Amino acid sequence: MNAAKTSSAAIALYAILSLGAMPIFANSAVAQVATDATSTAPTTNTVRIEGSSSMKVTNNNRIAQIKQSSPDAQITTRYNGADAALKSVLDGTADLAAIGRPLTEREQQQGLVAVPQKRQKIAIIVGAANRFTSNLTFEQFAKIFRGEIKDWSELGAPPGRIQLVDRPDTNDTRLALQNYAVFKQAPFVATPNAIKVADDTIESAIEQLGSRGITYTVSDAIDNIPGIRIVPMHKTLPRDPRYPFSQPLAYVYKAGTPRPAVAAFLGGTAAAASIPEAAPAPVETTSTTTVTRSTTENDFPWLLLLFPLLGGLLWW
Repeated sequence: MNAAKTSSAAIALYAILSLGAMPIFANSAVAQVATDATSTAPTTNTVRIEGSSSMKVTNNNRIAQIKQSSPDAQITTRYNGADAALKSVLDGTADLAAIGRPLTEREQQQGLVAVPQKRQKIAIIVGAANRFTSNLTFEQFAKIFRGEIKDWSELGAPPGRIQLVDRPDTNDTRLALQNYAVFKQAPFVATPNAIKVADDTIESAIEQLGSRGITYTVSDAIDNIPGIRIVPMHKTLPRDPRYPFSQPLAYVYKAGTPRPAVAAFLGGTAAAASIPEAAPAPVETTSTTTVTRSTTENDFPWLLLLFPLLGGLLWW
């Protein structure tokens, strides 16, 4: 009989110990899931940038600067347009979108945060062989764009049909032009005779200029490119502070605290400290909450519950 009681007591003790251990193993499993949720994040020294070709020079200058102090930094760039780049940032497949326009209200509501860079002047350019050597006004360029001025002779140059080389509709520089009052006086529609380049690079547009073409681009994109000439606007060139056309540039990230490599790219620890705080991304929130809950549960003294039960068993 005593042996039977001893056996029963041992079984009961084993059951109690098993129940007491269950929360610990459960918490370990939860913590592992939380770790796995963030295991797909890019490496610590990687920055993935997508965006507009109008930011190409700005990107290259920043990358060269970063490489001087951090040679191991892995910074990738892809020029797929502002809209596609912003979607990639929201999806988590890009860290930064480099764009040449302001964020819309809807994009801000989606949790996108812009870090403004310096504004860039918009240059109006022609081919080096173009016989137009004077300057243009706001109104004249707008009329060329819409097809209301069709011949170079209307601007004091030798006769020849004007060929507008237009950029894709999603081009940031094109979008910036339509914000000026002179382009709001009529529908922002290019002349039907325009050559519309499909590839959103300034090189593709320059190839179409010839001796009659005219196009537009951010001014720093044409430094050291031969075979072109910048047309003065109101007798000023882009390097002149009085030059009229410009567009905003910005890096955009998803609301939350950027990874250290991303913050460093945006301007170092000082810039990172000034980045607005916001709610983390959903996956990160879930992971943080889960880990916090696990820590709280692990801190509970489960084994203390065993002592009264063990005393009762021993007495029985």
